[in-house]
Amino acid sequence: MAADEYYDTIGQVLGCVLGAGDRIYAQRDSDTGFKFTLNRDEVYIDLLAEPYRRFFRLQYEYRLSNELIAAYNEENQLLRGHIERYDIEEATIGDENLHKAVAYNRIDDIEFEEAKESVKEAYSYVTHTDCRIQNLTLTAVESDSDPIWDGVQVVRLLYPYEDDFGPRRYERAAQDTISVGKDIREKMSRALDAIQEVGRGAGQ
Repeated sequence: MAADEYYDTIGQVLGCVLGAGDRIYAQRDSDTGFKFTLNRDEVYIDLLAEPYRRFFRLQYEYRLSNELIAAYNEENQLLRGHIERYDIEEATIGDENLHKAVAYNRIDDIEFEEAKESVKEAYSYVTHTDCRIQNLTLTAVESDSDPIWDGVQVVRLLYPYEDDFGPRRYERAAQDTISVGKDIREKMSRALDAIQEVGRGAGQ
């Protein structure tokens, strides 16, 4: 694929993004291509444009670690409760990594069957859509730790190189991604005890 075609196509897609009233919140460039974070009514999705593929990706992430870290930032009592539960030595962890370390411990404590049922529930929401589900993992603070299941990513492919691509195609893909992502977020939040604790506070 010629570089000019790739950059022209990115411009075309971003034109559809702005035309739909979506906001480009952030942009990152890496070896895998350009990644744009889009904001629609305070819902964030990523647009990934890889140079050697004939499709782009719209992605909605639901990460348990993000949910817990946000809760720890707002509710110190919940953070303290989990620090005590997992006997974490605060002095051994820098302030910026403390919330992550506590969240990793809480997520690692989720029972396999609970996680399995949550993912099964998530798959039920994409059966009749063009979206797909991918599991997300994280690596704990200790470098020798195995990856930990951390939620799911909703992926919707976008085909901007096809002749019939235009604003309507983008809008349908964006709506699918956000609708399915929000449904999964709500259902999984209700199903996982770790996230239910966020609303109940510490002492669990």
